[in-house]
Amino acid sequence: MMVGGEGLLNDGVPYTNENLEESVDLEEEVEYICWEKSVAGIGLLTDHGKKLHGWDKEDYEYSYNIGKGRLMKEFRDFAVGNIGLDYNSKVHGADDKIRITFSTMSSASPARRLTFKKQIQNVKELYANDASVIIEEYNLADLDAKQQVEIHMKTNVMVTAAGGGAVTSMFLPDGAALILYYDSLGTNGNTKRPIGHPARLDWDYFNNMAYVRTSWLPIVGMDDDALEVFTGIVEMEVENYKSFRMKTER
Repeated sequence: MMVGGEGLLNDGVPYTNENLEESVDLEEEVEYICWEKSVAGIGLLTDHGKKLHGWDKEDYEYSYNIGKGRLMKEFRDFAVGNIGLDYNSKVHGADDKIRITFSTMSSASPARRLTFKKQIQNVKELYANDASVIIEEYNLADLDAKQQVEIHMKTNVMVTAAGGGAVTSMFLPDGAALILYYDSLGTNGNTKRPIGHPARLDWDYFNNMAYVRTSWLPIVGMDDDALEVFTGIVEMEVENYKSFRMKTER
């Protein structure tokens, strides 16, 4: 087990890179190591490994998380249970509605700070006469962590911008769909400078999150022909779920 790094975190909490595994001898009494605040990880599961989020072209040369879909799902279930929720909750909620959820204004980057106004309007028009489909929109930054997890757990189709604001998509349930809008011009979130290629941030994680179907759409053109593509993807995912539900209810 690796714990932290060396020095102080931003809030002044000390951290260390000490490898606790090397000093453990099962034949001897285990020495307990305690911290008031700490973060521990197994190292195997990460959003992108040694690579960056997807700012550099080199980030797309190989996949770190290929074949780790089951591990991601197990981690998701553990995290859900750890905050007192039922990780076995199905993709449909207690009211058995199909939910399409929009995460609006989810990024601090202007290029990815999206309202999804036209997308929401299109989907509402599409399902205006279908009482089984509910369209919801949230600014997740206004909600606490548990509320965000609960929203994702009852969502069938999640629409958000790629980036840090999309990380809670890991809490989507089995069979859900994730639609990520990425910055097709590629503006570095730290330097604010164009990088000259699309930035499909954390693609390595989302593409290998095997319990969720992930689609990527470019922000540029999202109001033109791509809007029809988006609506088509949503319609396909809703029909997929309706078909799945009919089979399981037989």
